[in-house]
Amino acid sequence: MVSDCKQIKKPSNFSDDIVWGYIGACSPKYSIEELTNSISDPSVLKITLLLKDSIWSVSSTLVFISQEIAGYLHSSSNGTQGPKEIDLSNINLQFSDLDNVDFSKIDLRQTSVIASTLRGAILKPKAGDPYDFRGSTWWDASEIDQKIIPTLILNFYPERPEHTYPQSYSITKEQYAANVARLCTQKLKLCSNECLRFGSEPAPSDRECKEEK
Repeated sequence: MVSDCKQIKKPSNFSDDIVWGYIGACSPKYSIEELTNSISDPSVLKITLLLKDSIWSVSSTLVFISQEIAGYLHSSSNGTQGPKEIDLSNINLQFSDLDNVDFSKIDLRQTSVIASTLRGAILKPKAGDPYDFRGSTWWDASEIDQKIIPTLILNFYPERPEHTYPQSYSITKEQYAANVARLCTQKLKLCSNECLRFGSEPAPSDRECKEEK
C-alpha cells in the first residue's frame, strides 16, 4: 500500500518535502481536505483516499498488536526477572513502550522496531540483522551491543524528518550526544559529537563519520 501511495503524483501546490518521498499521499501530514482540494482527477482522488484509509486501518491494527507484545515483554523479559528466550523475528513493532525490556535472549532478525521507547532497555539482542529502529529511542537504552551502534548512528538518529517518533517525545542534540557517549564503550570515532547527525543536519564530511566498521 505504501508503494501504491508513492506512485500518486504530488499536487503542484504541495511543497517539496521528504515525507512525500517516503509515504506519499498516505502520510498523516496531508489531510483529506487538502488532498480533496488539490487532486483534480476524481478517479485518482478516490484511489488516494481509499489507500489512505486502508493503510491507517492496517497501522492501527499493527499498533494494537505491538502494544500487546510489549506488555508481554515487560512482564517476562526485564531487568528484574532477567532475559527470556523469545522469537520476535520477522515482525513489525510500532508505537510501543519497550522501556526496561531485556532483549539479551530475543531474536530480532528481520524485525522493525518503529517509533517506540527504549528507556533503560538492554539492547543486546540474541540475533538480529538488518536492524531497523526508525523513530525509536535506542539512545535511551541502558546497554547496547557495540556491533550495532554504527548502523544506528548512521541511519536512526533523532528528529530525522522522514521518521515518526513516539508521541510527545523530545531530546536535544546535547542530550543525544551524551547518551551516545555513555553507550559507546569502544569510543569509536563515529560516536564523537562531530560525527553525530540530528534532525535535518547534513551528513558530516569526514570519511570516518560515514563508515560502518
